[in-house]
Amino acid sequence: MAAGLSADYARALKVRQLLLNATEAAAIAGARLPQSEIDRRESVAKAAFAANILELPFATIEPKIVSADDEILVEASYSMPTAFTNIAGIESIDLKVRTRARSVYSNGPVCLLPRKGRAGDKLRLNSRGESDGDLCQYR
Repeated sequence: MAAGLSADYARALKVRQLLLNATEAAAIAGARLPQSEIDRRESVAKAAFAANILELPFATIEPKIVSADDEILVEASYSMPTAFTNIAGIESIDLKVRTRARSVYSNGPVCLLPRKGRAGDKLRLNSRGESDGDLCQYR
């Protein structure tokens, strides 16, 4: 049973990282556009998310994208079916990630905002902290 839990947990970590990479790419892509293009920011973010999550069944995941002022929030969730722990009644592991990005100033860097302290950013079986520094990318 412990080996099965380890295998499912390792797979969940991999899938969570895939989701996180896609939400980060989407948030950066959306935050690069000016505030005046708020509707376009969301469609660009959605396209970036889709481009970074091509594997099935993940390609069917629809991210939640909220754009306000100079910040964009991208959330994605997935209920990952388990392969081994379903014997113990654990049929899935719920994964949820969220990424926020902000354009610092017009034509300036786009920064991913820290996730530390946000319970929704963590795998439910994981209690470790996340990055606590802003990650900026210049245009």
